[in-house]
Amino acid sequence: MIPTINRASLVDALNSVINQTFQTYDVIIVDDSKNQSVESSRFKVIRTGGLVGVSRARNLGMLQVTTEFTALLDDDDQWHREYLERQLANIDHLGIDFGITGALVNGIDRPKIPLKVGVDPFELLYGKPHILRSQAYLPTSAYLFRTKITKNVKFNESITDRENLNFIWDCFKYNFLLYQDSLPLVRINYSSKNSLSRINVSEEINWSEYLRNINEKWCENFLIESARNFIRIGDRTSAKILIKRLNPEKKSLPKTILRLIAH
Repeated sequence: MIPTINRASLVDALNSVINQTFQTYDVIIVDDSKNQSVESSRFKVIRTGGLVGVSRARNLGMLQVTTEFTALLDDDDQWHREYLERQLANIDHLGIDFGITGALVNGIDRPKIPLKVGVDPFELLYGKPHILRSQAYLPTSAYLFRTKITKNVKFNESITDRENLNFIWDCFKYNFLLYQDSLPLVRINYSSKNSLSRINVSEEINWSEYLRNINEKWCENFLIESARNFIRIGDRTSAKILIKRLNPEKKSLPKTILRLIAH
């Protein structure tokens, strides 16, 4: 299932599906473009009405799935040709409900630490502060899961960032078994600079409060990592806003971050 705003990259995404070694599948394209202009004689197209957002688009698409498994792919990513075959083999051999793979991000293999069966995905992501890049990585285009999951779990349409992480954690809460294959079977193309330039301090605060309601440690570690990201793009004002939200009694802020902000 591919939500799209009809970017040119949709063609490459679809070609990566067409070229799979596993060929028994249906394709649902969810057109969330402003002009509702996606056309396909080969695949099913669902129209959202335009710009309802990726979470709403995914939820609408998942309502139309009739197969036993659902795989998600963003319109600017591509699968390795053995992606579906490998994911289904993992589900069969391991007895899991939710398979994830690694990704090739601008030529770099991620993650360094994959999610193992029984491990809380948020503990993997936020269990400790990361001064450098997080060694965990859970990209949406690497998700393949049993469709029955969507009876209990939907994408949160009220948030505009990290909705994929909210989805995967909800799956874990419902006791579905998750596992990440470290093989980089998804190609994701964006620059670190461009990715970081999109972050917004208000969205970071909202996510930190969401984490705080679940686990104070996760919130603290996320704030450290987010402050680091703002420093990397030269926005020390936003970094300082996040630093002030840390619990001073825990003294969880590494001295390295303080030094960077001070300069």
